[in-house]
Amino acid sequence: MKKLRYILPVAIVAAFFALPASAALTPAQKTSLLEFARKFISDGSAAYMLHYGWDAMYNTVAGKLCHASESYVGSKDKRRRIIVMAPKEGYDSLDAYNEDAKTGGYFKEGDYFVLDCTCFIEFIYKYVFGIRFNTSRMHMVHQWQTMTYSAMANTEILTSGSRKATRLFDIPISKSFDEKVSVYEALKDDLSKLEVGDIIIGRNEETGLGHIMFASENECLIHASSNPVLAEDGRIQSCFVAEVPIECVNSKYYDRLFVLRIADGVLDDDFAGYTVPFDFSKPTFEKSIFDNTAPYIAGVSIVEHKYAPDTKYIRVYARDEYGTRKLRYFAYEPDVPLTSSAFGETGVCGIAAVPHGAPMPDVNTDFEIKISNTQIVCVKYGDYDIYVRDAAGNISKPWHITVGKTDTVYPSYTVTYLCCENFADGKTYKDGDIVTVTDSVPQKENKRFIGWRLHRLNHEENEDDGKIFCGGDKIEINENISLMATYEEEKNV
Repeated sequence: MKKLRYILPVAIVAAFFALPASAALTPAQKTSLLEFARKFISDGSAAYMLHYGWDAMYNTVAGKLCHASESYVGSKDKRRRIIVMAPKEGYDSLDAYNEDAKTGGYFKEGDYFVLDCTCFIEFIYKYVFGIRFNTSRMHMVHQWQTMTYSAMANTEILTSGSRKATRLFDIPISKSFDEKVSVYEALKDDLSKLEVGDIIIGRNEETGLGHIMFASENECLIHASSNPVLAEDGRIQSCFVAEVPIECVNSKYYDRLFVLRIADGVLDDDFAGYTVPFDFSKPTFEKSIFDNTAPYIAGVSIVEHKYAPDTKYIRVYARDEYGTRKLRYFAYEPDVPLTSSAFGETGVCGIAAVPHGAPMPDVNTDFEIKISNTQIVCVKYGDYDIYVRDAAGNISKPWHITVGKTDTVYPSYTVTYLCCENFADGKTYKDGDIVTVTDSVPQKENKRFIGWRLHRLNHEENEDDGKIFCGGDKIEINENISLMATYEEEKNV
């Protein structure tokens, strides 16, 4: 790796008690994490699309572009810098960077991937492992702040089908200091304890500011930072997301530092991580680069309102998990999955009820936001179309519901095809409708596609389980289903 030096103070937040360390990520998981992170940084820097900041991060974490129109918000003493950039060619020296910074720093309006330190960690772990480090904010998912990681340090999770709670994190390192120290000073005696993928968090007790990183190899770390990266030849790089030696993070700014490690059982040992490549030429404002599959409504119940006349609650059971991997849920909130079951799923996070036949609701303004697979909305008697949305902004097919003295629910079932890039057939079905299997042939390197295997989203066993369907085959539908691409090894002739 090209040697880099890390400059200037970096802010930080929060930590607590140390616990025994686990076996951490498997070797295959560590490899997947580092390969993706390094390629993501290299490709993003080369495309001049990857920058540090706080503007429209919610879109970026969901795999969308954001448009940066200014580098500062506010005025006078309350001005706050929201985008940190450098020219494409970088700076010739640290002095050149500092001179430019005196007048406000370089900025060019454009379409970018904008990530701060917490967004970067969330994005990497979601993209590679399907772990959702988020809460609901501003009609979108919002990354955990460094203080949130501190609060989550002792969180317990449940695996689907099990009642036994396990830890989300182990804490191999936790320290407090009477005086401000650097990240390197805090870790230098414990570098041998670090594992690839460990989440390193620091805190400044006085300011409450924080910074988050994850451990790489050879006493290096990977992070997004507002501080410039100085290359061995003395130049400042154009990208503020980088892999740097820990010894170069030497600003004396922190009085607490702790390390979180994904605990055993959060990821299956046979799961190496997702390897779908991230292509910086593909992101748009409208579509996520990795989640274009809408959530689906699995069931609905209607409950009387105890106090308001002619009013009822609609409880919607929704899902945004299409794959076969086991889900992990927060033990304290069992309707909120922590891990996805297939690549790219971002999770159900909102519900909307509109008059039956009205236009589809606006994804940013018409949904009540709550990250959960159980969504509840209160309505007056009437005819409604019920929708749910996911964190990437995909909207489900509606279910038609009549609420009154007598309630009626008209399901709208969907069919989703699971392959390298999941897709739905765009239709809705009712009980007894016949589905014609697509003629599409998804490609997979060194594999031969042999057909589609039925995967019922309610996970109940069925006589068709394991059967392979080919293009043109017919399936009777009475629930939401998915069809998973099935392959065999390509035979050498």
